[in-house]
Amino acid sequence: MSPQPERRAKSGARDPLGCADRGVTLEAGERHEVGQFPPRTNDATLEGILENDRAKLADEARRWMDAHAGEMRELLIRLVEAESPTPDAEAQTGPQRILRAAYEALGYEVRHLSGDDGSVGGQLLARPPRARRGSAYQLLVGHSDTVWDRGTLRTMPIEIRNGLMYGPGTFDMKSGLVQMLFAIRAVTELGWTPAVTPVAWINSDEEIGSPWSDRRTIRLARHADRALIIEPASGPDGRIKTGRKGNGSFEAVVRGKEAHAGLDPEAGAHAILAAARLIVRLQELNDLPRGKT
Repeated sequence: MSPQPERRAKSGARDPLGCADRGVTLEAGERHEVGQFPPRTNDATLEGILENDRAKLADEARRWMDAHAGEMRELLIRLVEAESPTPDAEAQTGPQRILRAAYEALGYEVRHLSGDDGSVGGQLLARPPRARRGSAYQLLVGHSDTVWDRGTLRTMPIEIRNGLMYGPGTFDMKSGLVQMLFAIRAVTELGWTPAVTPVAWINSDEEIGSPWSDRRTIRLARHADRALIIEPASGPDGRIKTGRKGNGSFEAVVRGKEAHAGLDPEAGAHAILAAARLIVRLQELNDLPRGKT
């Protein structure tokens, strides 16, 4: 997949996000260059390899991953042991500290951006240190928070059965964080030069709808050539999700009308009965074969 042509800002137009030169602004007056991998003069670009020999590339990547499966497993165990429920900002420092060290070991620059009001753990932005004006980047998005309270490991310990790991937050989505990191490491150690620089963005409020990180995510994604959300696959057969349904929240208010139940019941309106009928009608809107819930 070739990167899209760079979109230039109109002459004289405000460009607060650095669209014209691919820099990234997350806050007013704050700017970051996304950077790129060091060029390798003797290597073909990743895009060229993909076109010439996809099978060879996939086999090389698979063998590299197999050789590092033990390290991936150990990192996942450490992340799961660092329990990190969304509303516990202090708990987020555990997985964030582990991930920061891992990305810095790859030579990435890592920055922590705090949550707006301190109620969540903020976000991590990891990018290569070498900056080039106008370099294209791809955004790899994940989250470190889980729905499991601290202490869940006491009743739901980590288990490995038949090659599968179980534990709070393993599936959603600390295994994805491991995949994200090791994909970048594989590209680096195999000597490939991506045409589109990988930039990692990890928030800690995804499980409650990303209310504090969404504006920063949108700013980063708006100027990326492509984005990959490293959430769990669709179904047990590991299908890739290429689209996502929307959602909405609504409030229904049902009001009744008082009347004497014995003498004049028809003059009244039963709010509980009306609400029950509404619930049934809403349930009938589901269409599970189409993924509508």
